[in-house]
Amino acid sequence: MSLKSSQKAATLAIINQMVESNSTYFQDVDIARTHLICTLFSAGIEQARKTKGQGIIGSGNNAFGIALGGVVCSFRKEINPFEKYEMWTRVLSWDRKWLYIVTHFVRKGQVKPRRFSMYPQQQTKDAGTRLVFNKEDAVTASALSKIVFKKGRLTIPPEVILQASRLLPPRPAEVPLLPTQVVAAPAKRQIAQEIFDVPFRAFEKLDTIWEAARNSILPEPKPQRAESRGGSPDGTATDKTSDWTWARMEAERARGMEMAKHLGNLEGLTMEFTAEADALGKHSDLWWFLGLTY
Repeated sequence: MSLKSSQKAATLAIINQMVESNSTYFQDVDIARTHLICTLFSAGIEQARKTKGQGIIGSGNNAFGIALGGVVCSFRKEINPFEKYEMWTRVLSWDRKWLYIVTHFVRKGQVKPRRFSMYPQQQTKDAGTRLVFNKEDAVTASALSKIVFKKGRLTIPPEVILQASRLLPPRPAEVPLLPTQVVAAPAKRQIAQEIFDVPFRAFEKLDTIWEAARNSILPEPKPQRAESRGGSPDGTATDKTSDWTWARMEAERARGMEMAKHLGNLEGLTMEFTAEADALGKHSDLWWFLGLTY
């Protein structure tokens, strides 16, 4: 199921080309992806952030975070100045490390969902109708993102967060875990990763200090009651996993991975950097005396 967000082409985004700027799509994808994560995975994230031995991954004090691993966007049609459009975002698939999320940019009002399962109070008239013969005609662009859940340096498999958010049926005992693909990183990349992790480690220390101060003030949390909201922030949703067997869910996950694996294959694109080759030249941006070059 998709989460729908609304947007309108902004003036600054269209001032150069008189159509929606390509870079604006990625900003909208960031917002739509965040809405989906906070809506679906709130229960799982809450469990992952706990540090008093009650969390789903133990009692470590490392900070929980969600990192973006990559985004690609395919453009089909332009969005005209001040045209309203919608972003339909859903989980496409996942593997042992990455969760893949797809966002479709749809012309506003041309496609309507049959119902709003998580927020029934948002039901509207003419549900399930569309103003185009083929639903693809309403799609102006599609973006695919991959994210990873982290607890410090520890990677949390997406399935763990999905289970904690009560979005999956129980895994059968005879079904093995998803395989882990280990790809050796180049030495320079490992050094860059160490430098990149410095601010995150500092944030972890601050988060640990804040957690210790809060725990010293607040009383011990009460045992959590059994809920069936399925990750809904307002408790209006019901648990729908009973409609999905593990076999049906796994078939849908495997189908989505046929598309998602193409984004994963871009990991090897770094090796196409020809640093030892000749360059055509060097251009200066703005004025040469400012020293802004690329």
